[in-house]
Amino acid sequence: MGLTKEEIAKKMAKMQEKMAKSYGDTVVKGTEVERVSFFPSGIASIDRALGGGWAVGRLCSIYGYPSAGKTTFLLQSIANMQKIDPRACLYADAEASLDLDYAQRLGVDLDRLIVVQADTAENMTTILRNYCLEEYEEKGKTIKNDMFGCISLAVLDSTNALVPAADYGKEVNRTGGTMAGTAGLLSNWVKQMYGPLRKSGMTLICIEQVRDNVGELYGPKIKVGNGWGVAFAASQRLELVKGQNIMNKDDWAGQHIKFKVVKNKCAVPQIKGETIMSPGRGFDAEADEAYFLQESGLFVRLNNIKWSYTTNQGEVIEIKGKDNIIPTLKEKGLYDEAVANAKRLTVERANKGPKGSEELDYANAEGEEGAKNAPDEEPVV
Repeated sequence: MGLTKEEIAKKMAKMQEKMAKSYGDTVVKGTEVERVSFFPSGIASIDRALGGGWAVGRLCSIYGYPSAGKTTFLLQSIANMQKIDPRACLYADAEASLDLDYAQRLGVDLDRLIVVQADTAENMTTILRNYCLEEYEEKGKTIKNDMFGCISLAVLDSTNALVPAADYGKEVNRTGGTMAGTAGLLSNWVKQMYGPLRKSGMTLICIEQVRDNVGELYGPKIKVGNGWGVAFAASQRLELVKGQNIMNKDDWAGQHIKFKVVKNKCAVPQIKGETIMSPGRGFDAEADEAYFLQESGLFVRLNNIKWSYTTNQGEVIEIKGKDNIIPTLKEKGLYDEAVANAKRLTVERANKGPKGSEELDYANAEGEEGAKNAPDEEPVV
């Protein structure tokens, strides 16, 4: 048509004005769309992999084998969110297994935590949806939601524990009730959550269980239960896998946890890493930072107990013991410099090749078949 940029801009402005009269602020320029923001989980290595933390106002998911730290990590995410946001958090306890004493030890403020323990999948999903709607229909009446915008983070634990009303109370059998009942319900539910989550600013994280993909010679070794509805809807998907045990003589002192950002619409996906979970304390933020710095390649191991670090000015600092890495760096004012250098090396390593696209090794996970005899993998950060 041969229109100039100025003429096109005028036509866009007129059309946008017409659309605004009919549809409100649902049609806007690209420059007016709100950018994605993040809130940190409190575990720096996972936050870096996610692109800054969990995405605000989005649906996300986390999955993995039992005892990989899924619930613990999300309880710590709730605790960290409560530190930076005055709004309440919500925990949809479909498994009826929430330990409130453990949640308190991880830093969760129970006075600002809403716990939902609905019996059926329909009730649970409807409650979660209604909390992020300005008003909703109930028994033919329109009810105003006084809590709209008052929930910062909601966790559903877990999608596999949801039981449709059609199956509730029926005889337990091998087929598991109505075929694909929960999968269909979840698929319909997530479609209704996009807009309400964005408008209310509530982040929803679903915990998904995994099953061995029995009978498949090719393709993934595992699959999530209840269909792909949540997987397609999620802006971020995080996978957790148990790694090696940390032993103090004969006592269990912690667990290495491998993680991988399988999907990320808000930052670079396929980032892998490893962190540490300690008994009773959950994911250890300080141990996580120490492990990240050690694995970055900044430190040279001199012997079994000594490490050395070369500063930007060329000075060599010797550190005795892994537990003293962070205290020594902070004492000498080198902590921020070391973290910046570690991040730079991590990015350079990630840009060299698609290592992050590899699958996590479930066969070598602690407690799984073949774990004892399988060789240890070198973690990729």
